Amino acid sequence: YNIYYTQSKSTGQNYSPYLLINSLSLNQRLSRVFTTNAQTARTDNLEVDGSHVIYDYSAAITATPLATLNHTLRVTRQTDQHHEMTRSSNFLYFNNTLMPYRGFSVNLSAVQGEEKSETGQRSRNTILTAGSTITPHRTMTINLYYTDLKSRATNSAVANESDTRTSTASIAYQPYETLYLYAAYATSQTSRSDATGGPPTRTQNY
Repeated sequence: YNIYYTQSKSTGQNYSPYLLINSLSLNQRLSRVFTTNAQTARTDNLEVDGSHVIYDYSAAITATPLATLNHTLRVTRQTDQHHEMTRSSNFLYFNNTLMPYRGFSVNLSAVQGEEKSETGQRSRNTILTAGSTITPHRTMTINLYYTDLKSRATNSAVANESDTRTSTASIAYQPYETLYLYAAYATSQTSRSDATGGPPTRTQNY
């Protein structure tokens, strides 16, 4: 069980913002391969826009059949009560990590989530990520990642959809303790199917 509290006071303000978190967590090893953990928490937060009461719930199970192979499935839920309005979100995470060789690892993950409020606003997101980390030498690290984000936002009878695909490559090299070199390149393309229409948006970062 964990409890955290902080409060600040300033002259000239007619309120004192504070943050209070109460959480309870459980971890249990079921066997040599499977472990599980769960957590529940309540957050009371007072800010300029008013008070928030947030409830968080999460549960996860991890399978490690091999020292170099790991699978994790996690479910989360959050509700935020603010000004007599409630927003809620539900997410499902599935992550896989494989290290077939020393200095080379592969990661594949998927996220499915939904957020909604009492005003009728709703959004759904699906994120798929694949990547690898290569360490050919202790002084060099190479990262390669690809992400596909599909989003659908609904407000009353209007629905907006977007699909963003991002590819990233980076390399870090530290030949000496006092010298660090880094380079990265990322390209992203977003396609939308809403009232604005238009061609896909492409972005490149160096």
